[in-house]
Amino acid sequence: MKKTTIALTLTLLFLVFINCGKPAANMQEGKWEMTTRTEMAGMSVMIPAMTYTNCLTKDDMNPQKKENSQDCRQTSSHLDGDTYTWDMECTSSGITAKSSGNITYRGTTLDGTIVVTTQGMTMTQKITGKRIGDCDK
Repeated sequence: MKKTTIALTLTLLFLVFINCGKPAANMQEGKWEMTTRTEMAGMSVMIPAMTYTNCLTKDDMNPQKKENSQDCRQTSSHLDGDTYTWDMECTSSGITAKSSGNITYRGTTLDGTIVVTTQGMTMTQKITGKRIGDCDK
């Protein structure tokens, strides 16, 4: 009886430890609508805001718009509380762009900044978003 109690207690502690080790942001998975506003130093013309949708999950929290013509790879990512940060490289037509971003999730909304550098130019994008439903199947 005593051995069984000890074994059950150790098993329970092990399961609690595993679940506590996984960070979880305050983010509801689903289809999200995001809007980016791009700023570029020295540009006299305002770049129009861009709105798009993405399916975001706890396994793929990166809100960047996925383009079919680009070959992208995420080089790093980190979750600290409700803030997700990442670095990414994308290549299209032989041109490489590097980006780094951070967003903070607040349940059904997000906001943050993405900095993109390519060909000696740097663009800063302010991003906002909201959950609009479930992901398409």
